[in-house]
Amino acid sequence: MKNLIAQFASAPKKLFLFDGIGAMLSWAILFLILIPNHQMIGIPAATLKFLATFPILFAAFDAIVSYLRPKSFKPFINIVIALNVGYCALTLSHILMFSSTISWIGAVYFVSEILIILLLVRIEFKVLKKLP
Repeated sequence: MKNLIAQFASAPKKLFLFDGIGAMLSWAILFLILIPNHQMIGIPAATLKFLATFPILFAAFDAIVSYLRPKSFKPFINIVIALNVGYCALTLSHILMFSSTISWIGAVYFVSEILIILLLVRIEFKVLKKLP
């Protein structure tokens, strides 16, 4: 993990590309797998569509920042951290909101997604500390 953090700190654009690919993967799973199978997941399709809008917007933000290559990536990393934590809180609130209907498959997916995103946030914090 130290090597990954060092790579992202030396080339912050890679951090945004990594975050963006993860966001697109989240969107693809939500939109292409979970929404068509919403009855099996136990969360209404409309709610899953709502949740799917955020990762695709985050991916667009990551792509724009990567393309623009700002002089300082620090403020943008702070924004990404806030967006990721906010998405985790939103997802957790929906898990709790639908706790009586969510299937174990849905719960495992969303809890796993939250844990992966929080690991990414930890990496982003460490990269942030290494930047000038």
